Amino acid sequence: IAATNKPLCPPQDLLLNPDFEQGTTPVGWAQHANSECLSTVIQEPTAAHTGEQFARVSKTATCYSLFQDIYREPKAGDTATFGLWVRGQDAKPTRVSLQLFGLDAPLTTNRADYFLTDDGWTCVQVQLHIEESIYRYWRSEIYFHDDGTDYDLDSAQFRLDEKSVCPQGSYAITGLDLVPGQSAVVGATLSGRLTVVNTGEHPAPATQTRYWLADSKQGPPLHSESMGSLELSTLAAEESQLYYFDLRLPLDIESDKAYYLLSELSTGSIDTTTDLPSIRLQIEPCFGETIFCDIPDGYWAQPEAEAAYAAGVTGGCRSDAQAYHNLPFCPNQILWPEQMAVFFLRYINGGNYRPVGRFQSHYIDVTEGQNFAHWIDAFYPVIGDFARANCLQIDETRRFCPDQPVLRRDLLLAIGRILDIDLQQIDSPLTQTTHYVDLQDDPAVETLASYFWAKRILPDMDPNCPDQGFGPRFCGNDVARRVDAIVWMARAFSSEFSN
Repeated sequence: IAATNKPLCPPQDLLLNPDFEQGTTPVGWAQHANSECLSTVIQEPTAAHTGEQFARVSKTATCYSLFQDIYREPKAGDTATFGLWVRGQDAKPTRVSLQLFGLDAPLTTNRADYFLTDDGWTCVQVQLHIEESIYRYWRSEIYFHDDGTDYDLDSAQFRLDEKSVCPQGSYAITGLDLVPGQSAVVGATLSGRLTVVNTGEHPAPATQTRYWLADSKQGPPLHSESMGSLELSTLAAEESQLYYFDLRLPLDIESDKAYYLLSELSTGSIDTTTDLPSIRLQIEPCFGETIFCDIPDGYWAQPEAEAAYAAGVTGGCRSDAQAYHNLPFCPNQILWPEQMAVFFLRYINGGNYRPVGRFQSHYIDVTEGQNFAHWIDAFYPVIGDFARANCLQIDETRRFCPDQPVLRRDLLLAIGRILDIDLQQIDSPLTQTTHYVDLQDDPAVETLASYFWAKRILPDMDPNCPDQGFGPRFCGNDVARRVDAIVWMARAFSSEFSN
């Protein structure tokens, strides 16, 4: 008995041995009957996240997961949060998943996947909301994916509320603009760039940001078609990240009028009373006598773009909105990997090609319900295991990274792969002299780019990578544009442009 309003007992954690401070093995944590993980507890205070010990699990082909059941009956309206700190011991990209269950049968579950890109401690978490009072207990489980990797675990938590168990960073939008070179014509799709920084002292957990078109500087969304969201990845303290996105302009938008692109870091209702990041867009009409209203007579890529239309490779950037009529091509919209897949498959198989057959799940980050999923799946047998510079491949997994735009270097290498060009067998007279001044550190791209330039597949004066007075550049790490893909592919695959 005490005359105080402070609790006399410490908080009761719902997990057994959450910080792995007990014993020489992870006491309280279990494995399934078919799982044989080699798990130990290491006493090394300077290496532990907290306390003096942490658990280490060595992933093998027969090691799948560790779990712990919490025998507290889930009730309708409950939300549970499970999280812990994890570290990939081999300092290479690796994958881990957290899953929460409401059991017994029938079960309900939620899963969160994380990629660990360094050898530091990372906080990961997952939440599950219960809709009905029909379950008997909770299960919190962590899955290990990459054989040969040692996973370190520490400081686990299980909470019956929606509060994050991971430290909260502080996101801020520090940059919002359009990718240079685009025209904001009626009906176009514009590519934008968003820079986000974590200004806090702790890692910021994954979250979302939204963007939309408005008719005033701080206005609400103008049209459901002209808004979207981005999934923001975990950011370390003071780390920044650049994201790309597409904004579709309505076909009935007024030309010769100013509109605004806005963004905010929120998932609730849009708050237009605060000063949100915004940029002004001057909308231009899109009309003309050419096939694509934003590719006029004399445009440097007009022959290739119109040939691609005639071949059925593309109907423009808004051909999904209605039957083609005076729609734009959006030449300087960034090239997304699914667009690259569609262009390649149509050039190879003809303009009437459509993917058929059962979905094969070639990529772990592409599910059957996603846009262009069957196109992406059909592209794998054509391109094979093709690594892109901005798409990390994890051991024994295959990723497509549909949210990462294609870089110019990777578009070039993909064309070389499709054409089955052996860099060691390229005719030497075409590559005796290096043409581009910015590829000295990338010999494979340097060789292929010089060869393609000599073959006139790459343009002499590329508007998307101009000479800055030191000689021709290739700009391999810049994002590729739709016009790059159409011009390079037309010249590489079409007899009309072959040299």
